[in-house]
Amino acid sequence: MKESREIRYSPALDGLRAICIILTLFNHVSGVPRVINGSVGVDVFFPLSGFLITGILLEKDWNDLKGYFIRRFFRIAPVYYFSLFCTVLLTLISYWFSVGESRMDQLSTVINPSLLFSRELASAPTLFGQAWTVGIEEKFYIGWPIIFLILRNNAARLVLLTAVLVIFSTIGNGEMFRGYGGIALGCIASILYFSYGFRIRTSYAVVLLAIAYTYTITSEAWFRNISVALGAAFLIPSIYATRSIVSRTLSLPLVVFVGRLTFSVYMMHVLVFFFVKLVLRHFGLEVWFVVFPVGYTCTLLVAWSLYHLYENPLINYGKRLAKSVRSHPENTFAS
Repeated sequence: MKESREIRYSPALDGLRAICIILTLFNHVSGVPRVINGSVGVDVFFPLSGFLITGILLEKDWNDLKGYFIRRFFRIAPVYYFSLFCTVLLTLISYWFSVGESRMDQLSTVINPSLLFSRELASAPTLFGQAWTVGIEEKFYIGWPIIFLILRNNAARLVLLTAVLVIFSTIGNGEMFRGYGGIALGCIASILYFSYGFRIRTSYAVVLLAIAYTYTITSEAWFRNISVALGAAFLIPSIYATRSIVSRTLSLPLVVFVGRLTFSVYMMHVLVFFFVKLVLRHFGLEVWFVVFPVGYTCTLLVAWSLYHLYENPLINYGKRLAKSVRSHPENTFAS
C-alpha cells in the first residue's frame, strides 16, 4: 500500500507530547537524579510544532490564513491568559500573606512582556518562566505562515530554514537557539517528509534521540539541547508515518488522553507544584520522589478540569469561527 503523506491527526504525536510533559515537570522538581534531564521536554515540543504547522501550511493558501490565525488564537490564548492571571493573583496573595518566597520584584518585569506573548524577553528569572517557550512559538505561529506562502517553493523555504539555524547558532543565546532552531528543524523535517517522502526507520530515530539525550546529561555545552531537537526531528515523521511498536505504544488511549491535556498541564504545573511543595514541606515530605507523583497527579486533575470546562470548548468555538470565515471568501485574505 502506498504511504499517504497528507496531513492528518496522529494519536502517536499526542502520545509523544505526554512523554515530553512528564520530563518537563521533572525539570521543576529539586533533587531529581542527573539521569533525568527534564529540560529536554521542550526540545521535542519545538520541532513537533514546526513539523505539524508546516504540514498544515503545505495544504493551505492565502484564503486559509485568517481561519488559521483564529484557530491558533483560540488554541493558545485562553489557557495562556488564564495561567497568567492565576500567576499574578498567586504572587499577590503570596506577598500579602507572606507565604513562600516573595516574587513581587519580578512581577513588574514580567507582566508587560507576558501580556504580549514575549516572556522570553523578560529578565526575571523564574516567575511565569514556563511561558518563554510559548513566546517563541507564538512568533513562529504568526510569522512562519506568511513567510511560507510568500516564498512559494520548498527550495527557498529550506534555504531560509537553514539560515535560521546558522544565524541562531552564532548569537550565543541558548534559549533562542533551542526555540527557533528546534522549530526550524521540525519545519525542515516536515517539508522533507510531506513533499519528498524522506524519513528514516523508527528504530534508527530512537537510537539517535537516545544518543542526543545522553549527550545532554554528560555535557555542559550550551548547545547540547539542540541535539535532542535534531533527534526528535528524525523521530517525529517516522512515528507519524508508520505503525511501529513505538507509535503503537504512544497511541495507547491513556497516553493519548494525557497528551491532549499537555498545554493545560504545561501552563498550570508551576502553580500546582508550588502548592504541593508547601503542603509536603509542612509534613517534611518535600523530596523529589514524593513531590513529583503528587504534583503530577494534582496537575493532571487541574488540567483535566480546565481542558473540559474551558480550553476545549474555546478550541471548538475557534474551529467553528474559522470555518465560517473560510466559507465567506469576501472575509478572507487574497493572494
